[in-house]
Amino acid sequence: MNILKIFGSIDMNLVNIISEFQIQGKVLEITAIESGHINTTYAVTSENESNTDYILQKINCTVFQNIQELTSNTIRITNHITEKISQNAGSFVHEDSLCVVYTKGGSGFYQDNEGSYWRVFKMISETNTIEILSNKSQANLIGRALGEFHQLLSDLPPTALYDTIPKFHDTLHRIEQLKDSIRKNTVGRLPAISKDINCVLSFEAEIKEGLKNMLHDEIPSRAIHQDPKLGNLLFDKDNNVVCLIDLDTTMNGYLCYDFGDAVRGGMNTSKEDEIDLRRTSINMEFFKAFTIGYCNSTKSFILPEEVMTLAFGVKLITYEQTIRFFTDYLNGDVYYKTQLKDHNLIRARCQLELFKKARQQYPLMHKFVLESYAKI
Repeated sequence: MNILKIFGSIDMNLVNIISEFQIQGKVLEITAIESGHINTTYAVTSENESNTDYILQKINCTVFQNIQELTSNTIRITNHITEKISQNAGSFVHEDSLCVVYTKGGSGFYQDNEGSYWRVFKMISETNTIEILSNKSQANLIGRALGEFHQLLSDLPPTALYDTIPKFHDTLHRIEQLKDSIRKNTVGRLPAISKDINCVLSFEAEIKEGLKNMLHDEIPSRAIHQDPKLGNLLFDKDNNVVCLIDLDTTMNGYLCYDFGDAVRGGMNTSKEDEIDLRRTSINMEFFKAFTIGYCNSTKSFILPEEVMTLAFGVKLITYEQTIRFFTDYLNGDVYYKTQLKDHNLIRARCQLELFKKARQQYPLMHKFVLESYAKI
């Protein structure tokens, strides 16, 4: 592989790392991508006949402790989706869907001399992410895309995937983690947010009762994305959804987890770190459009028992994410990347407000979900 160094600006350490992978042509530029809370990501521009560029990622080994299993999952999922698409089993992903680039030794990851782990994907060209939705059409397309993602993986055996983060969406476990952080108060932040914490824990009994009633033994575990936020959806220039990316947490779970998380992040009327909480709520028109899209994509396989859980997922995952932000803030911001002072606290308070709004809107959301599936 030939390397072209422009204006002396390319980090040669990164050049050496990406040279371990089977990429085409000359590396022209390596640019940091600031989005994403967990991994460190770079866009790699190269000069080659196929106009292929790449995504280089340094994997967060604190979060993902078994790189072999993480990589195995990604390869299994991408291969499965590619095969299904070749059979015309889905429509939202185009022919350049997420593709793993192997090392010259045939591995899906590379370990450098410092013990850090790296991976490369082909960049999906002419796509972008959206921070806040602007219309119902986008919401509908997101629902359709998420539903088709679930449909494409619906025949993947439950034993096919590893748990890359055990108990990732185990809300009861997350509650215990918060309580442990409260007891330890590692960095001394508890006194200033005690009112917030008391408010969060005041909903504990309600959430536990909902879990008991909703997620019982008749609800099947399926391969789901587990982090279908807006930043993990790529759109083309015509605002069509191209594909879901960031498959690190794709493992077994319940459909309502993804449904709820997509609503939490995508149908929110504000950013995840909005300071003016008056701007934060669920946009019901967007929610309805999203639900119709999701309903149309999942009607061939979803069970009636699963339909009953979907709207509950909005409350559940929003509550869980509130807990996770507060926990990380109490622990000293060790999990999520932060860009602002008290960033995780800002996020946590925004999520708490969104949860309160979701509780109020839940009856309408649940009713609309049931009506939508009844019309099929």
